[in-house]
Amino acid sequence: MNIRTFAFSKIHELLKADIGNDVWIGGNVTLKRGIKIGDGAIIANHAVVTKDVEPYTIVGGVPAKIIKHRFSMDIISEFMKLKWWRYHWADFDFSA
Repeated sequence: MNIRTFAFSKIHELLKADIGNDVWIGGNVTLKRGIKIGDGAIIANHAVVTKDVEPYTIVGGVPAKIIKHRFSMDIISEFMKLKWWRYHWADFDFSA
């Protein structure tokens, strides 16, 4: 276990938060214990997140509110089905 994995597991243990894949959390963010942050979400710097964040949603502010969705709902739905983070880059054919 490397230091990054160790640090993340300790944060998860303390927060009891469910943080999805491909999530970006800015600096000095406060997360309420037990919240769920969906895959692909972005949390702006200094945000105070008190509610669950839907997948591929950008939130910010105090308390955090939706700024916008990163993609259309159709594309978000496709990303959620695809779960691209489960694949290794070598699984793809880049010769085309």
